[in-house]
Amino acid sequence: MKPVYDIIGYKLINANFHRDNDSVIEYFKVTIPQVNFNQKTRIYELDIDFEMKFANCSKSLFIFKAAYIINDLEWMLSLNENQVKGIFLSGVFPYIRTQIHRFTDDLRGHINIPVIDLRTADLSKSIEYTYSGNVK
Repeated sequence: MKPVYDIIGYKLINANFHRDNDSVIEYFKVTIPQVNFNQKTRIYELDIDFEMKFANCSKSLFIFKAAYIINDLEWMLSLNENQVKGIFLSGVFPYIRTQIHRFTDDLRGHINIPVIDLRTADLSKSIEYTYSGNVK
């Protein structure tokens, strides 16, 4: 029996990274600006924007794309759009966390984005996490 979907792949499309000094992270935000589903090929594409801001720096933006092939169209249609986005974003979020870690791994210390269960998150807008206190 085939799974209801298979992941085709994911990639970093663009990175605009700003960390000019030894400052702490103020926030990070995840947004899904666009999804595309081709019913003929059953390919579902997800665009993902990961924005973060360090104190006293311009915001940084990383743009990712992920693609899936839907093996069971009835399964996908039985879910609301937010659930589908959450399931597919959860599948690539470990890759996004790894890329952020790699970009920030220098003498100032890397940033570890926490593990977050996004399967039931409301992805109709952005999800923002704000750091408070003295985080290094």
